[in-house]
Amino acid sequence: MEASSGTCEIAQLPEEILSALLALTTPRDACRAAAACRDFRGAADSDAVWSRFMPRGELSGSPASSGKGRFLRLCDRPVLLADGLTSMWLDREGGAKCYMLSARQLNIAWGDTPHYWSWIPIQGSRGGRDGIPQNVLLPRERADGWMEVEMGEFQNDEGEDGEVSIKLMETSATVKSGLIVQGIEIRPKKLLSL
Repeated sequence: MEASSGTCEIAQLPEEILSALLALTTPRDACRAAAACRDFRGAADSDAVWSRFMPRGELSGSPASSGKGRFLRLCDRPVLLADGLTSMWLDREGGAKCYMLSARQLNIAWGDTPHYWSWIPIQGSRGGRDGIPQNVLLPRERADGWMEVEMGEFQNDEGEDGEVSIKLMETSATVKSGLIVQGIEIRPKKLLSL
């Protein structure tokens, strides 16, 4: 193939092939390709690319909206899952699924004993997406006003069929008060670029 001046040779490939190639990357890479070369824009914005970044099943959204639109909606607005206690959303950069396990879904010692725990509704709280320790870091404030503490990290080598157990335990007999647990958030660790 002979490229015209100012056009790279890969851009001369049919849009379907470019879309198939971009679908093998990440959402971030697809957006970068669209921004880097106008010849890639159509392929990078195609439903063939963005439908590959979406989870399978009923979370795919309305067929009337574009694949990219459905993806971005799932990045910005968590979806409450069928159990009513877990929400899911997508990581904007890599497309990974993120989960929020609400406090009501957690097995909390003495959680049903009013003397120890009170279940109170809090404005701005929801069944998902904001959560609050071995090697506890200082809490940090999130953009939504909640404080969060990183509890740890794990590597998932089993695909979507693995099982994870998470525990938050007190380490002293000192009486604690004022702790509000909205839930536990499971999301990908952001890699720091050098």
